Amino acid sequence: MNPPPDYHDRSDAPRRELIIYSLGGVIDDISGAAFRNLTTLLTIGFGFSPLIAGAFSAIRTLAAGLLDPVVAHLSDNTRSRWGRRRPYILAGCFLMALFGLITWAALPETSRIQPNQPATQSAPSVPKPPRDPAAPQSNMWDNLSRGVDSVLASSPEDQRLLTFLFTMFLGVSVAGTLHSAAYYALGVEIAPSYEGRTRAMAWRSFASGLINILAAGFLPFCFLPFFTDFRQGSLALSILAAALGIPLSLWCFFGTRERTVVIRPPGNRPSFWKSVREIGAMTEFWRVFGLFFVLGKAIGIFQVFGIFLVVYYVFGGDLLQGTSWSAAMGITGTVTGLLAIPFIVWLCNRFQKHNAFRISLAILLAGSVLKYFCYDPGRPWLLLAVPFFYVLGNASVYNILATMMADVTDLDELRHGERREAMFGAVVSVLNKSASAAADIISGGLVIAVGFEISRGADQAPGVFHQMLVFFSIVPALAGLAGFALLYRYPLTRARVAEIKEQLAHQRALRAAQA
Repeated sequence: MNPPPDYHDRSDAPRRELIIYSLGGVIDDISGAAFRNLTTLLTIGFGFSPLIAGAFSAIRTLAAGLLDPVVAHLSDNTRSRWGRRRPYILAGCFLMALFGLITWAALPETSRIQPNQPATQSAPSVPKPPRDPAAPQSNMWDNLSRGVDSVLASSPEDQRLLTFLFTMFLGVSVAGTLHSAAYYALGVEIAPSYEGRTRAMAWRSFASGLINILAAGFLPFCFLPFFTDFRQGSLALSILAAALGIPLSLWCFFGTRERTVVIRPPGNRPSFWKSVREIGAMTEFWRVFGLFFVLGKAIGIFQVFGIFLVVYYVFGGDLLQGTSWSAAMGITGTVTGLLAIPFIVWLCNRFQKHNAFRISLAILLAGSVLKYFCYDPGRPWLLLAVPFFYVLGNASVYNILATMMADVTDLDELRHGERREAMFGAVVSVLNKSASAAADIISGGLVIAVGFEISRGADQAPGVFHQMLVFFSIVPALAGLAGFALLYRYPLTRARVAEIKEQLAHQRALRAAQA
């Protein structure tokens, strides 16, 4: 007599498969870093207003957010010999590589691109319009109004350039969504257990961290004297990204498999809007999303000041030196985050995820306050102290949050009988990216509102850099305190998740009998 079928999730993927999965996200990491650099290059490279950079980033983010649930719903309900996730991952990979190459190979001619400076040459002296000491001080609204006027006065050449870049932003949004929506869901399924999800995210973070070490150097790489201008450097980066990312994505496509048991009665295809409503009715979902929001928006909205403070405040407008030190900070932070991964896993296993999050959030907020004292033109070496706190906390909380949301997907299946990891990721993405679209515009507006003028470089009005420093360090730390309130009496403990797993196995057996 055959034993009864087991409807528990399959055992977690072995280490080799987790490594292959983690490398499948390399193309998304590289593409994301490259287009974040493009947002920065709109200001310090092309010389456009931060309002334009913020608007571009906002539109790209909003477009991706609207597409996320569509791709997620398709992925959750796809049945193919390659599973529900991998076809979308591979398609997104090829499209991201394509748009990266087209962006710089077909960039319209523009007079805004200046030759890269020799390494021994200091930043050129830009004539500054004289200030009238008797003139009244501008307030934030006056500064913002002037910034909007400069955007509306764009020349036909600038309009052609911006239209092309806008199209590329939308293209990479579509490609990135195809990849990321399915890739997130595969990460939930590849190691379904409470501890397994932490291990999967740890390997994913390790691979992402390695790429971030390289990505930290993308911006100064574009300004190297080896290249005629930053456009040539960006094209070289796009070629390298395709050469590395495509083979790794193919390896992920053929080398991984899904492990979550999906039992659905015949003919039961879940409604898109019903899925959205059921997910939106879960208070546990809103708790975890609230933590995403606090970190990504309430804190993240002020990070736009960082590159301007390093380049123009700490290093007096020297682009190569400023971007190189920014890269050094990024590399230091990434290495710190990589070395902390075993500590994060231990913290989650020892104290449970929600308590580990509390510890990590405290480290993050302490690092934010530290930035106020470390961005010092007289002591630039202090910049390297920031990542040991801020980046360590930031890496920890995001790794833990991803595994906390994965536990919510189990509770959703128990309540509603549907397995929809991708839809969960998509709903989070829609909410996050809708807020990000507003945040990107607000952040660009904040840079203008404090009185920063990109044309003046390091010669800003008195008090401008201090206002930027306060917004960059103290204000985010105060906003982050809301995260502790969201964790009060968090329900999905280790014991509760284990109980849900057992109930799911029984529920799946009943559904299989009905089918």
